Amino acid sequence: MRRIIDISSANGFKHWPLVGESVDAVILKAADGHFVDNSQTANYYDDRERADRYGVPVAAVYGWWYPARPDQTMASMCNALFKLAAGVRMTLDLELYGFLWTSGDRADIFNHFDAIDQLSGVATVAYLGAQMAAWLANPDGTCPAELLTRPIHWAQYPNRRIMPYGQVFDQWNPADYAFAAPSNLPAKWALKPWLWQLNANGVIPGIPGNSVDLNLELNPLV
Repeated sequence: MRRIIDISSANGFKHWPLVGESVDAVILKAADGHFVDNSQTANYYDDRERADRYGVPVAAVYGWWYPARPDQTMASMCNALFKLAAGVRMTLDLELYGFLWTSGDRADIFNHFDAIDQLSGVATVAYLGAQMAAWLANPDGTCPAELLTRPIHWAQYPNRRIMPYGQVFDQWNPADYAFAAPSNLPAKWALKPWLWQLNANGVIPGIPGNSVDLNLELNPLV
């Protein structure tokens, strides 16, 4: 399983040679979702240039979905993609926390997925967890058709196991967590996620602090 981290300007200075020794690929933030300025794309360009220089593969770029202003979200994504090369895989970050959602947001999300697909030329990734999946599900609990053929970046953070004396916790080893695979996937979705985000407090040499999102590639994209 490839080890992939997703990072942004919030992670501070990155020593890319050290990062490249610790991970197999990165996902870089390219859009804020509710700003149509150049701040995130400028930061993306800097990170991308350094990642390329030191041979760190970029698996995708990501941007937030901002339900309060879907028009700004779409403009932000388009702004980012027009500045990036065709074929860049975009991840649309869908999160319920702290936002006021309306019934119209569901249709907007699916429309924006289709639009970003057309701009990039590849299937856009859906980043979500159990709560967001329940909100997006069909009335009978099945997966919406709009998500069936789309790569899924699944977020669920298991607690670490209590390690035997002398054994060191390995943040990349699923066996060292309370469960070794996502355990809250919707039963009626039959999901096979592309990535599992299993830790939001990872520690990566070359990145300050302990707030790096760690992802394992469960099912490589074809």
